[in-house]
Amino acid sequence: MGESSQKKERQLLVKPCEFFQQKCLSKITPEDVLRFREWRSESGVGPALINMEVGVIRRMLKRARRWHLLGADIRPLKEPRSIGRALTYDEKLRLLRTAGLNEDWQRAEAAISLALCTTMRGCEIKQLQWRDIDFLDRTILVRTSKTEAGQRLIPMNEEVHEIVMRLRERAKGFNGIESTHYVFPSRRQAVAALSARPTGSWFGAGKGTGFDTNNDTEQDATEKPAPEVIENMVGPWGLEPQTSTVSR
Repeated sequence: MGESSQKKERQLLVKPCEFFQQKCLSKITPEDVLRFREWRSESGVGPALINMEVGVIRRMLKRARRWHLLGADIRPLKEPRSIGRALTYDEKLRLLRTAGLNEDWQRAEAAISLALCTTMRGCEIKQLQWRDIDFLDRTILVRTSKTEAGQRLIPMNEEVHEIVMRLRERAKGFNGIESTHYVFPSRRQAVAALSARPTGSWFGAGKGTGFDTNNDTEQDATEKPAPEVIENMVGPWGLEPQTSTVSR
């Protein structure tokens, strides 16, 4: 299990631990799990999150060889059928151009362009270090991914190479180009002339586009900038989305 998945599991365990406290797994009954769901629902939590939390409980009980005694009485809650969608080309273009409007959003612009050109996940881009980039062979090695299968070598096209070179020039300004430094360091680390910690979020640019860019740019738009703003948007990277060949 990848580091990000482990972190998510720990987060999903917070409320079950609060509810069950010191109760042994062998003592948990179907009624206990149903009461947990009711307790979470009364707190205003949606069915999707409740199902994920029950999923953590299920995995623990399976490991303890107890779930088969409870599972028949517990069915997942019905979740809303609202799902994300892929952005259209025009929406991607608008997102990139809007990111170019504000100097503080330059990292967002670079990250979005990398995602569009390389198909890298957000967690992969955040964990990218300079040692993972081979400037001679023009490749990016994904060492840290959501799963082991996500570890791969990605060739850089011209746009990606230009993005990486711009980021490197920027990193030179705060001595952030050591091999173990992150390509996208946290803002605090960058200000302190260090790059030892990856960024937590770079998507402030989403506030100017109407997109929920923290969700891998797959959610629908809820607002649109004024037409005169769109006409004047200029972004130097990623205007032609490309898909690079991935070798595993």
